[in-house]
Amino acid sequence: MALTRLNGINAITGTIPQGNIANASLGAVTALPTGLGGKVLQVVQAVKTDVFYNSGSTSFTDITGLSLAITPSANSSKVLVLLNINIGSQGSQTVRLLRDSTAIYIGDSASNRPLGFINVVDLNQYGLESTSGIFLDQPNTSSQINYKIQMISSGGGGGEYFVNRSRSDRDTAQYDPRTASSITLLEIGS
Repeated sequence: MALTRLNGINAITGTIPQGNIANASLGAVTALPTGLGGKVLQVVQAVKTDVFYNSGSTSFTDITGLSLAITPSANSSKVLVLLNINIGSQGSQTVRLLRDSTAIYIGDSASNRPLGFINVVDLNQYGLESTSGIFLDQPNTSSQINYKIQMISSGGGGGEYFVNRSRSDRDTAQYDPRTASSITLLEIGS
């Protein structure tokens, strides 16, 4: 690479040896130096547009359509999980995130209380609560991992809940919202 420095009428010309440059040209750059971290290596997403209904189960139930698999490229990779779930509920519902069969991003254990990352409390029959979550997971594997969302009716009364619609579901545009929910996974290189 030629080097020219202009300073008034004086010019310095020379060449930087190839060994001092990581790659000969910007077009030839194939990798960033190690230690930079934070590179997004892959992104996968599942979008749920249909309705999920549960009559009020008092055990955690998978929300169909809100599960997703990713295979990290290295054991050192992290997985950034982005969640958005729209819930219509009666009573109190707890939402949790699982990596394979392990609940992650949950509160501390306390008696027999359900553990999750958010709790949705009784809404009016026409309402939907948009629930979001962001969690940076460190799975320490390069094998396929499955992430999924589960919910439980945690109010003691077993109240029903819906994903992507209100409880009322009246057949008019004014009272009958339909929404979408999603789970997005980003592999972050170290």
